[in-house]
Amino acid sequence: MKKVLLGVLAISGASMAMAADKPFTAEVLVGKTSQKVKNSVDSDDTSLALRVAYQFVPSWSAELAYHDYGTASSRLIDEDDKYTDTFTSSAINVGIKKSFEINDALTVNARLGISLWDTEYTSEYDDKSLSDDTKLSDTSNDLYYSVGFEYLIKEDMFVSANYSVSSMDGAFEVDGTKYKFENDTSTVAIGFGYQF
Repeated sequence: MKKVLLGVLAISGASMAMAADKPFTAEVLVGKTSQKVKNSVDSDDTSLALRVAYQFVPSWSAELAYHDYGTASSRLIDEDDKYTDTFTSSAINVGIKKSFEINDALTVNARLGISLWDTEYTSEYDDKSLSDDTKLSDTSNDLYYSVGFEYLIKEDMFVSANYSVSSMDGAFEVDGTKYKFENDTSTVAIGFGYQF
């Protein structure tokens, strides 16, 4: 029994030593983000992100990331004219990552956290004489979640693939009246990271 306990302690100690050896990661991600707003935009654009993390215990990390989701736009028609709705969105994500080791090089992971988002909305009419262009913005926070994997290509370098989802539930205020919207975003991205 003592040998078993000593073995468990040795393995745990080695794992924590490994976690403490290179607990930080920095990662650049490029992908495609889809933005969908009811009765408005439904399109995608290239997204860019920078993410840093600190592994505080084996398989658990705290993360901070900045995401630029790009611009989504759609051509719409009302009774008198055609117009273009555009949403440009970004977010700072703060969350936790749980990793599951498959082998020495491959891990799968799940993420959960708070997305501090910012979105700008514009509506531009083809015929400027019929209506003025509209420009509005809103900031708030909502939950996000993500799943993915990381593959170690060198001792301190890795590549990753991620799928993440968040919903920006907000409201634009015009002349004291609030107009609610829900921008559902989903992102598929690949990344290149460094451990240090």
